[in-house]
Amino acid sequence: ECDFYSASSDIWTSIKCESFISLTVHYLDSLFNIKSWTLEVTSIPGKHDGEAIADVLLRCFAWWRLDPKKCVRFLRDAASN
Repeated sequence: ECDFYSASSDIWTSIKCESFISLTVHYLDSLFNIKSWTLEVTSIPGKHDGEAIADVLLRCFAWWRLDPKKCVRFLRDAASN
């Protein structure tokens, strides 16, 4: 367990034209070692607008019981999707 974490996400399309989104969390353990865990890779059908992306990511946060208030930074790539 950690007090605070950061998260990152990426969206990509497979060669079969299926879109996926990932969620990775990053934190420091009690010895200040960097830990990163990819928690989720799931499909993201339809439009990739902010609302759709937020919906998928918030469901991932809920599934993994991540408190959004403990997320100090959230990063994603700047590519258009």
